[in-house]
Amino acid sequence: MAKKTKEEDVPLLLHGNSYENQDLFYITGFLTTSTFTCLKKDGSMSILINSMERKRAEEESCATKVITPGELVDKESMNQMDAIKNFVEENTDSDKIRMPGYTPINVYKKLKEKYKVEIVGNVLDERAIKAKDEISKIKKSQKAAESALRKAREALKKSVVEGGGLVLEEKALTQGKLKRIIRTELIEMNCDCRGLIVSSGKESAYPHKTGRNGKQIREGAPIVVDVFPKNRKSRYNGDMTRTFVKGEPNKELVDMHRAVVEAQRKVLKVLKAGTKVSEVEKTVSDVFGSRGYHYYCTDSQENKDGGKNRASIRHAPGHGIGLEVHEPPCINSKNDVELKEGNVVALEPGLYKDSLGGVRVEDVVVIRKNGVEVLGSMSKKLIA
Repeated sequence: MAKKTKEEDVPLLLHGNSYENQDLFYITGFLTTSTFTCLKKDGSMSILINSMERKRAEEESCATKVITPGELVDKESMNQMDAIKNFVEENTDSDKIRMPGYTPINVYKKLKEKYKVEIVGNVLDERAIKAKDEISKIKKSQKAAESALRKAREALKKSVVEGGGLVLEEKALTQGKLKRIIRTELIEMNCDCRGLIVSSGKESAYPHKTGRNGKQIREGAPIVVDVFPKNRKSRYNGDMTRTFVKGEPNKELVDMHRAVVEAQRKVLKVLKAGTKVSEVEKTVSDVFGSRGYHYYCTDSQENKDGGKNRASIRHAPGHGIGLEVHEPPCINSKNDVELKEGNVVALEPGLYKDSLGGVRVEDVVVIRKNGVEVLGSMSKKLIA
């Protein structure tokens, strides 16, 4: 019978492909589209992977042992699930296994036949504290985001107004055209950006509306451009948002923009290691409230006019960032955890009004002992 182990010695099993499973990439350092299984206990790590990827896994991963299904016992009658079970049996003497809740159900059921399976929540809490090399990788992606946003601003600046719509190089400047300009720059910097947001006019009142490609951008309308590139090599993300206007914005839009920039500025002054996450939302709420804006994060709390007459916020004012665009620490009023040195967070206060559009400004910062390090230096100027 397998001996019992202390809770902290219980092996951790991860299964998937490391392009999609960021925990798996973080823990192994190996990037592949092939599905594989990782078993980690104390200082050792074993990987079960197909024979085609074995050599590369040995060279590129930090695993202490890499094996293929063909090396396991009973290989002639073994399917994938049996291979995983045998892999675990050969690499641990524990009768318990930990695995995340996103583990495929067939893997869970197979291991449940022999092991006491513990489902864990945040598999790798240490991902929230970024090492020096991780921060360097985020900086590189943030540089790409800033470069792409500068290209977008340049295109808007070069455009001319004809009949109330923007025209660039004798063709209508659409949201799709602006996206292509941004993506071209990101490709040059070895980055992707799935879900890139270029949303203008009333559409920009919905924070995650990516924008209709065929829609022409109009004079005086808010243009929310949210770029969150993932570097193809490092897999780390950046995230930067600016709101632009071509032409003369109305006073209400100018006031909203000033409030958003002021809210972010106030947050940057209070942030440091030891600051409670909930203070971020409180600071933003206080700034908006002092300017007469309503601070609501859910539709159920939205004022009865549906946002037609009052601007409000419709999302949390920030989030952690790293291998995923959104990861801990979660920035909201219900989270009382303290920020730690090495946390990297995106701060994105915004105001939205259905009849006008939205304004959002976002920057990524590193939490330091006595303040923050802002990654990037792009102007927050509204008029392009």
